[in-house]
Amino acid sequence: MKSKIYIFAAILVLTAVFLGCNKETYTVTFNPNGGTGTMSAQTFTEGEAQALMRNTFTYDGYTFTGWNSVAGGSGASYTDGQTINAVSDMTLYAQWTSNGSSGGGQHGGESPTPPSPEGSPTVKTLAAELESINSLKLSGDVTAAGNAPVIARGFMYGTSADNFSSSVECGAGTGSFTKTITGLELFDATFYYKAYATNSIGTAYGEIKSFTISTTATGSLNGHEFIDLGLPSGLLWATCNVGATTPEGNGDYFAWGETTTKDIYNWSTYKYCNSRIKLTKYCNNSSYGNNGFADTLITLEASDDAVTANWGDGWRMPTRYEMNELYNNCVLIWTTQNGVGGDKIIGPNGNTIFLPAAGGRLDGSFISVGSYGSYWSSSLSTDDPYGAWYLDFRSDGCGQDDNYGRDLGLSIRAVCLSQN
Repeated sequence: MKSKIYIFAAILVLTAVFLGCNKETYTVTFNPNGGTGTMSAQTFTEGEAQALMRNTFTYDGYTFTGWNSVAGGSGASYTDGQTINAVSDMTLYAQWTSNGSSGGGQHGGESPTPPSPEGSPTVKTLAAELESINSLKLSGDVTAAGNAPVIARGFMYGTSADNFSSSVECGAGTGSFTKTITGLELFDATFYYKAYATNSIGTAYGEIKSFTISTTATGSLNGHEFIDLGLPSGLLWATCNVGATTPEGNGDYFAWGETTTKDIYNWSTYKYCNSRIKLTKYCNNSSYGNNGFADTLITLEASDDAVTANWGDGWRMPTRYEMNELYNNCVLIWTTQNGVGGDKIIGPNGNTIFLPAAGGRLDGSFISVGSYGSYWSSSLSTDDPYGAWYLDFRSDGCGQDDNYGRDLGLSIRAVCLSQN
């Protein structure tokens, strides 16, 4: 019987030893995150609590405040020497607070941009693009890995250049990267951001950039102001309607192809039409032309462009394709500005114009003022030369159409090319 007991006990001991030998081990690596010095990696055994090694990194002008699982400080935080149970391999990034000599702030969770340690990556912060009223697409580019592979990259962001309260990782390696940040409050606020990239030597940061929704004019031509909305073509849009002196002003109304205002807007007063409502210019179908007249003109000539005639050379009406660029690349929001209803149009760069819902003119009456906005382009209708393309919007939507007759009086918003 005793021999059986001894054998059973031996089996238990061997089993315990065997199980203990099969416990997982994990490696915790320490990253100076802009600091200098070296620290060995620390090994943890599954299920066994152990104190983190004390920090030995230093950073001139900064005080060590602890560790974080994300370089930007948005991950799990650990104090110096904290006892933990590791459950996987991980890298802990030193977090630093300025002593005041570097302009204040914290390197990690909050910061102005500190100098990059030698051998760290090279990263650029690129321009942000507005994707919706509450979201921005941030872009960065890691142009060089430094003296070690890039193990993390991403963005830090916040509402102050001295307080980057949030961060997000975007993979690893070199090259360009993007991330859309949602849930933002962008009106009446400035959003700050910078890209970062980390290797085993440290973390480098790109330039701090900002994004603001702005209505400030970026220039003027012939005494009329324009705004650069950041459109792909570089086209510049006027801040006011033709005939208005403020962004909310309705301005003048023009029949398509006419350059002066009038009291009555219908076919009997239209410049390029005879008494039988047959067209005498801009007619690509002889069935609509006077005595079979037809031409190949599908875009207004400068002499018939109300903008050029009233604002001078360099200014003109937008084409249907330029209106389409505006519609497809900007965020359009129905709103009220200084008591006037209309569409706020926010470009990819955050610059903004306002189009009042000025309605239109038919016969001697004003129609749909305050509820509809209709703006002529310089482009003739594709299928029916009696019409022309226009931008049309109201509180429940926006689009382009070409079914309004050219005799109607509509608003016009001018454009010009880059003045550089």
